[in-house]
Amino acid sequence: MSNPWPKWFRFRYYSDDMHEVGHTCSVTGDRDIIELFDWLQLEPEKIIEFQINQRPLSNQEIHELFRWVEQHRPQIEEGQLMKNGKKPTKKQKEAIKKARLNPDNWLVVKNLTTELHLVHRTSGNQRVIPA
Repeated sequence: MSNPWPKWFRFRYYSDDMHEVGHTCSVTGDRDIIELFDWLQLEPEKIIEFQINQRPLSNQEIHELFRWVEQHRPQIEEGQLMKNGKKPTKKQKEAIKKARLNPDNWLVVKNLTTELHLVHRTSGNQRVIPA
């Protein structure tokens, strides 16, 4: 999807039991869109109306949006569309230094007991190092 964020989504669709349901929300990134579609189990055939930033989408645009979601869903599963990293704590900085990396260049995406998942501040490269 193209920026700027956030985008306001407003849509009506048929639920599994064929009741009409409405939903309005703000999405702040590609990941939010995919998670929303998965959470509501949306399908193009169920959509009655779809608006982004108060602009109605045509049926063709709705189908293109669903194709985009299907195309980008694997990137979330692979961790490529991740949430923003956090500045490392003092203990995490020590682990990053131990892995011969500069802690000023890395953000922590996931903090597990045995490993740290990092993303580079500028390049977006990912690393997993021992915690």
